[in-house]
Amino acid sequence: MVLDIDAGSDVAPYTPANRLALYRYDIAGQRTYIPDDFLGTDQRKLVNYGGTYNATKKNYTFIVTAYLQDLLDGKTQDFGTFIAPTGATANESTLLALPTSGGRSVIGSFTNPNNKVKLNIYYTKIQ
Repeated sequence: MVLDIDAGSDVAPYTPANRLALYRYDIAGQRTYIPDDFLGTDQRKLVNYGGTYNATKKNYTFIVTAYLQDLLDGKTQDFGTFIAPTGATANESTLLALPTSGGRSVIGSFTNPNNKVKLNIYYTKIQ
């Protein structure tokens, strides 16, 4: 999943957040990690599932392979999936928004014709 920031929104003093977290709600409405997040407990978690701002490409990228597969297979029900600012490093990533660092990331929305959230899908054909 690729989140491009809005053109011109990355100028000082409103620079983009260093990291974003991707989380979901469980059946009880509690925040929980997606299976791909390395801080979660799923065996399929990835060391670098993403969320760090790429200043060259001006975007954030998340690897959500296990989460999407679980949704497609019906193993997980989507009670809401969200993006939030988090700590500057992977070790500071949390399910709670941290007010310890300033930053503003203006990303696309449903009404933004230039800057929509992208989902790149790569698949392998099984013979």
